[in-house]
Amino acid sequence: MKERKCPVCGKDVLGRTDKKFCCDDCRTEYHNLSNRRFRQTNPNRFIIKDIYDNVNSLSRSGNKKFLKIISRLSKLFKIMSTFAMKRKQ
Repeated sequence: MKERKCPVCGKDVLGRTDKKFCCDDCRTEYHNLSNRRFRQTNPNRFIIKDIYDNVNSLSRSGNKKFLKIISRLSKLFKIMSTFAMKRKQ
């Protein structure tokens, strides 16, 4: 049987054959590091996700006026970005 090592701490991995980490702490640390690297390379994706989550929470709390303002602003920014793209060409 092949000995498996934990990719975080290097200890032997005991248990199931598809197990990758020696403990939950190492598993959590590994995924936190990979998510941190991914956030640094794609920051806009997570900014948009945070905005989306905030809008969803506002819609659940009943702030309809604020949501209308956000939707109008998003349409305005979309229009402005299309004009900017046309100007570059």
